[in-house]
Formats: sequence, structure tokens, C-alpha cells
Amino acid sequence: MGKDFSGISDKEVNAVRHISRKVQQSTKDTQPSATLDLSDYAKKHEHADLLLAFLEELQSSLERVAVANGGVASEDVAALVGATEMQVPHTDLLPGQVQVICALTETSSTLVYDPKLQRPSHQDVAKMMGVEASELKEEGQFGLVYKSFPLVLPVKDVYRNMVESYDATNGPFDCGDAVQIRDGIVHAGPGCEDQPGEPRVVVFMTYRTFRDEHYEFTFQAKLWDWASHPAIPPMVAYKRLQEVYRFGVDNGMDIKPWTYYPPESLEACKMLCTTPGLDEMTVELLVEEWREMLYDENVQIVNQDQEKSALMDAWQREEDQYELIMVMRRSFRRHFFTFFILSMAVLSGATSLFCPLSIDMLAGRLSINVTVLLSMVAFSVQRPSAIEAVPYNTIHDIFVQVCTLLTATLSLCNLATQLTCFEMTEGCDECVREENGRIRPDTAGYGRHGGSGPVLKNASFIVTSSS
Repeated sequence: MGKDFSGISDKEVNAVRHISRKVQQSTKDTQPSATLDLSDYAKKHEHADLLLAFLEELQSSLERVAVANGGVASEDVAALVGATEMQVPHTDLLPGQVQVICALTETSSTLVYDPKLQRPSHQDVAKMMGVEASELKEEGQFGLVYKSFPLVLPVKDVYRNMVESYDATNGPFDCGDAVQIRDGIVHAGPGCEDQPGEPRVVVFMTYRTFRDEHYEFTFQAKLWDWASHPAIPPMVAYKRLQEVYRFGVDNGMDIKPWTYYPPESLEACKMLCTTPGLDEMTVELLVEEWREMLYDENVQIVNQDQEKSALMDAWQREEDQYELIMVMRRSFRRHFFTFFILSMAVLSGATSLFCPLSIDMLAGRLSINVTVLLSMVAFSVQRPSAIEAVPYNTIHDIFVQVCTLLTATLSLCNLATQLTCFEMTEGCDECVREENGRIRPDTAGYGRHGGSGPVLKNASFIVTSSS
């Protein structure tokens, strides 16, 4: 689109350019480009009235563009101040999100990977990533890994094939001109020559169509982020980091992947980037450390089952309703003991088939069983006088007594086991814990995420949603 925001006055544009110069000066030595929340900055600026009116007009124009495309505009408006070096090619939009980039100075338009070039197949992309093609399902939340296939291509090919998104036949990309960037498009802000004059400054806004959430400023998938996922073989990840860093060094570009990660992962990533010839074991250790503490914003490769699990976990946290299920590991001895008792109970019941009883004796039989049980409790060794006159089968009653005793013993054992698990004794061999390998870590992990209650360390519990 061209001249969509041409109703903006020169006075308003100059005020925003004044902001851009200040931001560029403050970030010159720290970042290749700077992103500014224009709304917050404008409220504190000396030309606040002009800038807020300017932003209101921009927001109104964006809303018209969003509605025309069946979308809903985001309230966030940001200004991007360019630098001498171009941005690292990346994608920062999830499916259903669209970005509108409007120029505030005469400049070059945003660079995109040449859309005229042929798209590789799923198999080709999977081979480059060292995974199975089935892991690149487009219906997954991060299906943009395949949709944004240039991210996995050789770095030199990506940079060589970046072209301007604005058709040069329409003239220069001037103040008020705008382009739309849709999800899946790998793009980058162009480099600006280090020369006197107005800096490159653009305003970008977003809207969403079928997606529920708006654009997130912190999300950005770059040329190496896909290698951070556990599905990628460590050596493939190592080679990718080496390739990206060496390309920057060879071409005089300041590309340092480790600067995008938290301190816990920074050193491992830096060593992988800057140290060639590492052996396979060292690579595995460093890659594991690099991946361990990564931000959630990094691009991931997930299959449908993994995404479904994540959605269920999010639903559980949203509902904030949980049910505790105690999980106990039973030893072989206890399993055998239970089986033995149940077998004896069945056998004792079966003996009644061989002990014929008249109808008149049934009531007496019930009385006998109760009396025998009472005599056991009272530790009586003699036959109770209450049943001396009643005929009964001695063998059968011995079975009943033995089975009753064993059943009571089993109940006490079960109670002791449950009490031990609730107390979470360190030495208990009945408890299921993550560290002793008796429960899958991804299942045990449910007990350590979300919810408003305290975290139970080493507890044998799984948290599930309540119905």
C-alpha cells in the first residue's frame, strides 16, 4: 500500500523525527537497532499534544486497515530506529498476525526473503534440521518453522536473497508509505549508511485476524533459534551456531547469537559459536546447558501431541482447579502378598461348597463366624461356649480365621505405606519420585507448575484438572 498515512502533517513528522534522533543517540553503541514504545514516550515529550494526535491518527488508520482485512488492531504502536547494520533476518509473527510498517522518513523499505524463489520440500527442510519431516506439521503452533523456511537455509543464501518489500517502480519508500508483513515472512530492517542527516525511523503496528492473541514484542525467531529445540541433534545445533557466527566475522557484521540469551545460557552459547573443532561429547554438554534455561519465546518444533499437552496445561492453569492423585510403587513382595491373601479368601469361600449346610444352620453359621472373630480379638484359645452346641466344619473355620487375619494385616500394611508417602520420607522405597526413575519427568512436572498452593518437593503426586 502507498501513502496510506499521508494525512500526517510535516510538523508532526518532524516531532517524531526529533524523538528518533534522541533514541538513536542513546542506543548507538549498544544495539544494531532500537525499538521504542512510542505511546509512552510521547506522553512525556515536550510536543506531547502533537505526538498524541499523530499517534491517534495512526491508530485510526491501522484500525481501518485491520477492519478491511477482517482483523482487530492492536493498541501497541512502536517506533524502530535504524542503524548502520541491517537486522538479522527473522520472523516475529505467529499465524493470524499481520504487521504494518510505516515510514516516517524517506528510506529503504523492510527487506524480505525473495518470494519468487522456490520453496523447498518438507523433506529438504527436515534434512537440514536433522529431524523427521513429520515434526514439521504446519498445524502446530510453531508450524512457522516450515512456513518460514529461510531460517534454516545456509546463512549466506539468506542474506544474498533479501530484497526490498516495497516495489521500487512506485518511487522511493517515502514518509507515509507503508507495507504489510504477514506471518511466515522472513524479514529484516535494512542497514542505514553512517552519514549525517535524518536517521531511518519507521513506525510498526500490528493486527490479528483469526488468532486470539496480539503480537508479542519479545518474540523473535532468528536464523539460529530453531537449533535450540531438544529435537535438533547437538552437532546440527553446533554447526548452525558456528555458521552464523563465522558469516558475521567474515563479512564484518556484528552477529553474536549469545547476546540474545539469559546469563545461564550465554557462556555455553558463546563457546559453541566461537570455538571450532569441539568433540562430540563437549558439544552435547554445551548444547544441553545452552538449551536448559532458554526463554519461552525461542522458536520451537512441536508435534500435535506436544501442542495438545501444552494447551491442556494452559487450560489447567487458567481454571486453577486441581486434583491430587497419590502414586505409589509397590514392591514385588507386597504384590505377591496381596495375591496370596486374595487367593486364600477365594479358597476359603470355595470350601463352603464342600461343607453342606441345612437351611436351619445358616443363621448359626453367621453366628459362628462373628463369634470366632470376636474370640480372635479377645485372644481366646478355647472354643466359645456360645457355639459349643452348634455343629460346624473345623477346617472351614480355620481358613476363615487365617484369611481374616491376613486381610487385616494387609490393610495395616496399606495404611503404613500411605502414611509413609504422605510424610514423604526420604528413604521410602514405595514412593514414586522423578529422581529414582519411577515416573516420567514430563508427568511428574505437573506437580511443579501453576496453581496457587505450595510446591511439595519430592512428593509422589500428579496434578490433574478436576472435573
